[in-house]
Amino acid sequence: MKKILRAMAAGLLALTMTFGAVANAYADDPPPNPAQETSTAVITKLVKTLYGTSLPVMDFKFQVEKVSYNYTGTQDLDMMPVIGTDGVVTISFDGAQKLEGTVGGVDTWYLESASLFDTDDFGQAGVYEYRITEIPNTYTEPVGSLYNEKVEFSKAVYTVVVYVKETNGQLEITHVGTTMTTNDENKPINPEDQRKVDPSPGDPESPVPTYSQLIFMNGYEKTLKPTGPGGPDPTDPDDWTLAISKTVSGNFSATNIDFDFTLTLFIPSLVVNETKTCMGQKVERRSTGIVTVGDPIQFTSGVAVDLQLKHNQSFVFVDAPTGTGYEVIEHRAAGYIPSVLVTYRPAVGEAQVGEAESAMNSPLSLPHADVDDTLLFVGELGSGAAFNNHRDQIIPTGINLDDMPFYGLILLAAASLVVFAVVKTRRDRNKTAN
Repeated sequence: MKKILRAMAAGLLALTMTFGAVANAYADDPPPNPAQETSTAVITKLVKTLYGTSLPVMDFKFQVEKVSYNYTGTQDLDMMPVIGTDGVVTISFDGAQKLEGTVGGVDTWYLESASLFDTDDFGQAGVYEYRITEIPNTYTEPVGSLYNEKVEFSKAVYTVVVYVKETNGQLEITHVGTTMTTNDENKPINPEDQRKVDPSPGDPESPVPTYSQLIFMNGYEKTLKPTGPGGPDPTDPDDWTLAISKTVSGNFSATNIDFDFTLTLFIPSLVVNETKTCMGQKVERRSTGIVTVGDPIQFTSGVAVDLQLKHNQSFVFVDAPTGTGYEVIEHRAAGYIPSVLVTYRPAVGEAQVGEAESAMNSPLSLPHADVDDTLLFVGELGSGAAFNNHRDQIIPTGINLDDMPFYGLILLAAASLVVFAVVKTRRDRNKTAN
């Protein structure tokens, strides 16, 4: 019996020493790697939008939940400081956010929170563990908004461990260990795949954007709302997000012939490997108004579609989202002089209108040097390319104006032969006379 009591006492002593070691390890020894040696940790909010999308004022809120003190579970939570305002940290996108860059037609905006932890908030040395998640649905679409807005909130979960050390009666935060345990799509990460990330704030002096890797990523999209109660109407120009139009001019232009086009949409997605589609509709402007012509056509991102348009016809979209890139080619139309006017209409600032170089059988572009100088883009208030073909005269002999260079070469060759024959005849006559 004495042996049993002695063993129990030894076990209790060992357990007490173990807890003492846990409570004092941070007093002398660094925490287990790979915790970051930092005293400051911040949250980074990333928001991805389609190119050219302006952001409204949005508050993103994060719950910072107590998990344990010195790994003792919930029994000592009262010894842990509350982080933020009642356990909530807020990051406000109110114009202070920064643009990291544009890749694949997607803008990435970022902003960091204030420092999460302050040494003065901790009453004693120890190991403090928190769980951080984003509070969903904190943005409400403003009343009277022109747009249908959609915010995808992050479902990521981070475990954050703060190591507070006491030296000569002074407390200091020496390390912060931060691990993502669930990703933004709410998929748990296998323990063997979990890795520590650096929660330290970015360097404001860096030539490239840097920020804390304690990241919550959101997506934001918006499209124009229909002007009528029946939904987007392809016969209402106010509902068009993209329009490719055709007119002809000049005394000898035909208003009843088809002109050939090839149109390709590049619809960026905020979801990896998601294929986007849009519906397009041919319409015609008549004296009685705008009417649809034929059936709608579905466009898949990156797939070229051949179209034909007559005078006063357009091919329009009411669902092409902001940031959609497009490439449009008008094919050769014999005898016509082509021109095209391209319009990009953002919600902020003046509409950008430009007369693009109109080389038939070639794609059009206006400079978007910071994004892609080979594509046109859909703005928040719509965009379009208005093609006009002009034909003011024809050659009555039936010779095509576009073939004139070839006929000119033939005539030049014939003229050379005539000159050669005349010269040779004169030479022959001179020889005979002599």
